[in-house]
Amino acid sequence: MRNFTSYGAFVELQEGIDGMIHVSDMSWTRKVNHPSEILKKGDSSRWLFWKSLPENQRISLGLKQAQEDPWTQVASRYKVGQLVEGKVTKLASFGAFVGLEEGIDAWCTSRKSAINTWKR
Repeated sequence: MRNFTSYGAFVELQEGIDGMIHVSDMSWTRKVNHPSEILKKGDSSRWLFWKSLPENQRISLGLKQAQEDPWTQVASRYKVGQLVEGKVTKLASFGAFVGLEEGIDAWCTSRKSAINTWKR
């Protein structure tokens, strides 16, 4: 990792040629606000060559695209109506978010639950 900005990280591909990993291409399950939340300057990492725009002299790279998308397996692990256990990660007036596994939260509407009995 060569340099960070608020919108991404620049990776030196070869002398004089950098590619950029946009913050939206860093994680499948997290909202990344700044590259330093995931990456460190000087580190090397595995990324995927995403697209090239030679007319703008830009090369886009993807960190999350080099990993399996965890959302592709969710439907096979969880079925509609299935009883599951999880930890309430956030309460809101309209319901709650429940962590099922690392990076995967489910939303439970307050109309379908006894939201006032939930504990953080």
